[in-house]
Amino acid sequence: MRRVVVTGLGAITPLGVGVRTTWSRLLAGESGITTLDHLEPRQRWKDMTSSVAGLVPTEQWRPSEWLGPTEMRRMSTFAQYAVASAQMALDDADWHPSSHEEKEATGVCLGSGIGNLEEIYDTSLAFDQGGYKKVSPLFVPKILINMAAGHISMKHGLQGPNHAVTTACTTGAHSIGDASRFIAFGDADVMVAGGTESCIHPLTFAGFGRARSLSTRYNTDPAASCRPFDAGRDGFVVAEGSAVFVLEELEHARARGARIYAEVKGYGCSGDSHHMTAPREDGHGAFRAMRAALKNAGIRPADVDYINAHATGTQIGDAAEASAIRTLMMGDEGVADESEVAVSSTKGAVGHLLGAAGAVEAMFSVLAVKENLIPPTLNLENPNVGPKLNYVPLKTQEKEVKVALSNSFGFGAHRNNGLPKLQAAHPAPRQEPPRHGRPLPSRLDDTDKSDGDDDSESDINSLLPGSVRETATLQQLRVPPRRKDPHATVSARLTGPVSGALAGALRGKFQPNLGGNPYVLSNQLDKLYKVCAAPAAYTISEDLRKADSVPKTDDGEELGTPHGPWLQ
Repeated sequence: MRRVVVTGLGAITPLGVGVRTTWSRLLAGESGITTLDHLEPRQRWKDMTSSVAGLVPTEQWRPSEWLGPTEMRRMSTFAQYAVASAQMALDDADWHPSSHEEKEATGVCLGSGIGNLEEIYDTSLAFDQGGYKKVSPLFVPKILINMAAGHISMKHGLQGPNHAVTTACTTGAHSIGDASRFIAFGDADVMVAGGTESCIHPLTFAGFGRARSLSTRYNTDPAASCRPFDAGRDGFVVAEGSAVFVLEELEHARARGARIYAEVKGYGCSGDSHHMTAPREDGHGAFRAMRAALKNAGIRPADVDYINAHATGTQIGDAAEASAIRTLMMGDEGVADESEVAVSSTKGAVGHLLGAAGAVEAMFSVLAVKENLIPPTLNLENPNVGPKLNYVPLKTQEKEVKVALSNSFGFGAHRNNGLPKLQAAHPAPRQEPPRHGRPLPSRLDDTDKSDGDDDSESDINSLLPGSVRETATLQQLRVPPRRKDPHATVSARLTGPVSGALAGALRGKFQPNLGGNPYVLSNQLDKLYKVCAAPAAYTISEDLRKADSVPKTDDGEELGTPHGPWLQ
């Protein structure tokens, strides 16, 4: 099985834009949760039972620093966050694939829980009031969950696996776990992976509010509203942002002298098949996901130094997770005393980023191992969830952290736990490649870099992220050596008469009956092919714009130059 490591990080969170800004504020015990009273339409927001949220700071987030005008117009906010975070992570990893081989070996696995609810809401109103022509041609591309991953791949020319995950609040963790397996199974050498979310809209708060999921008691004190494990908890706090990892095959990373944060050592999934929105009160689904991650990693519960809990601040969810953690850590090969188990929920500082939560919290787990610092659980003044664990209340704790476990659970009975093995490994001597792009505030210091080449297991610390779905069969598969010939791979996997024909076609053996020549097309198809093959002329001069000579759709979307092939 090929080993997978973390070589780059990027993030946009309620605590700030960039990994270093977010992490330093988290350790300082600061909160990114604020009021929504200033948002428009104010009357609609005032109708909501919950009026607090984790918002990305507007004074730090400037889309124009990351995207061009056309990109901004074509992307929803959740996709913008993802593209910017991916740029940070790629720069942090010093990975800018330029050759055809590098681009084919680099993929994307990233998703969102809700995506662009605002676009759906606004377009529904416009369509209801004005009909067909009021629907933008960009409507569908702007609401598709997979477009965040698509925009990242198109921006950087990445041609490896392109995969989108949407499993509610486990999305980010599932994305990282799935991406690690693309690499482990030989489908890619590098993967850009994570989660993103931006659904700060009255309809979001109305929906979660009607489900009685949100905190409502602390509207006048936003920083106190998210209270994981505390007796005063009364629901979660919606938040927005993104986090993106660059994952890489270990030897690939060493060969180019990359700085290595962690090894993704294990990944576990389960479903508790219990309820649409609530977990089992005994936390059995969460327990099975954590157990699967540890088994996949070959790590004992007693070796886990830190658990980043999913705990969102709900009465049932926090207690169920605490129970599951106790069952895991006090069971076979566990610890002797509950107080030895260090558990914190970073949602007290950032809120619940929904589809991005698992990625953001996996990032915090990576950094906990890197710096031997456990981030605090804010607002935890009176724990009342049963087990007497060390919930790291209010203040950061210093502790040697070799192994971290990151939990993510979601609506739909998803339970996700993973074990990235955080790494202080010795990379190969670094030959500095030319840097592409500007340095970003997310790039962390290079103190982990050394000139040694010792790859002993003792040099590797561990982070375990987990995601809950039933994937035990995948854990039992042996990974064959990576094949160089993609046709051989396809033909080996396809069986039966239909797939046999497909495999033959991919090998160039399937000859359709076109007058004896497989490349002869009818005149009409030939004309269509030539038109579609011609490059679209999208270079629009300022003179054309000033003369108002650029063809546009009804809602103002530019279609290209007047004589471009797509307008003929």
